[in-house]
Amino acid sequence: IAIQCANAVFTIPLGISQAASIQVGKAIGAKFTHLIPRLACSSLLLGALSAAIIGIILCLFPASITKIFLDVNLAD
Repeated sequence: IAIQCANAVFTIPLGISQAASIQVGKAIGAKFTHLIPRLACSSLLLGALSAAIIGIILCLFPASITKIFLDVNLAD
């Protein structure tokens, strides 16, 4: 369960960073170098915000998240 939750926290910012690197590459190719700092800052904030939101959800609702992975009726 812990690995699955950590995977969710990790992969979303990873995908955002992949998209940001593509956008920076496109900006460099199009000679729009003035856009690079804005792209970098926005992707960093979006990645950090998504990781923070998922982390808060994991901290606030651990029992509910655990029930997703476990069949509670098997314990009876």
